[in-house]
Amino acid sequence: MIRCRECGTENSAEARYCTKCGALLRPTKEPYFRRRHIGNIWLLLFGSLMIIYGFIKLLETYYHITLELGPILAILFGVALIYGSLRRR
Repeated sequence: MIRCRECGTENSAEARYCTKCGALLRPTKEPYFRRRHIGNIWLLLFGSLMIIYGFIKLLETYYHITLELGPILAILFGVALIYGSLRRR
């Protein structure tokens, strides 16, 4: 029998979640989650960069508007750093 940490209900040894409150009975592996989460941040940043790059190229091609990519990269990187630092708390 496994006792729930949240409500104290006794659950069977095979149970993964509490039958009363639904809490997870066994802790998950934290390092895997963090590694996966950090990878998702970089994928989000890279995807955003590719979309912005595509829009800049469209503006240059059809409207003859030239934009610098450097400041946009700095803004995206700063947003990713802020998001990552706030997410860890």
